[in-house]
Amino acid sequence: MEESNSRVQVAINKLVDDVDKSCLRKMQIEMFQCSAQCCQNYDLSVHQVQECVQRCQAPSERADQYLQSEMQGFQSRLQRCAMDCKDKATDKLGANPTEKEKQAATSTMEKCVVNCVDTNLLAIPKLFDRITQTVKQQK
Repeated sequence: MEESNSRVQVAINKLVDDVDKSCLRKMQIEMFQCSAQCCQNYDLSVHQVQECVQRCQAPSERADQYLQSEMQGFQSRLQRCAMDCKDKATDKLGANPTEKEKQAATSTMEKCVVNCVDTNLLAIPKLFDRITQTVKQQK
């Protein structure tokens, strides 16, 4: 199961890095440039500059929130699947399972969890597409 956890972590890190490089960094550059323009406008009051900077930050903040939401959703799907595996393995056990039955249930659960990981990792390319399309619309 540690290998499955590691595979998920590597895939998530790659996904976030790819999203960052494909669209988030550009948004951050635009946010900082926009914010700098707000600060360079000496005709604005302090309050107006703050509002201007907040408007500049809004698209990037929405994109970050959306990315976090998608990551939480992905993690929740994995957890639900793993919990379902645990429930199925537990349901197969009798009232007083033998050590051999416990080991068999654990093995079945672990195989099920690996299957969950495999299935969810296959969904990452579509998740990437959905995230990048939505983030690019945040402008």
